[in-house]
Amino acid sequence: MQHSALKILVKALDIPDELRTFLNTNNIDNLESVIIYKIHEIMSMEGFSYRILYQLLDVLNSYDCLDLLEER
Repeated sequence: MQHSALKILVKALDIPDELRTFLNTNNIDNLESVIIYKIHEIMSMEGFSYRILYQLLDVLNSYDCLDLLEER
């Protein structure tokens, strides 16, 4: 199932500034660009913190996309 929220640009998302900065720093333009990564890959990205991870999980959950991020 394709979630329409996946295509929303990071700059248009209602997300914490810290998460927006993290995504921009790592050249992640939308949620679709996030879910291609494994969780351990996200954890090794520049600027990662567990607060970022919790914010990301919260955003994915709010857009009903949390199930698309897998720990593979």
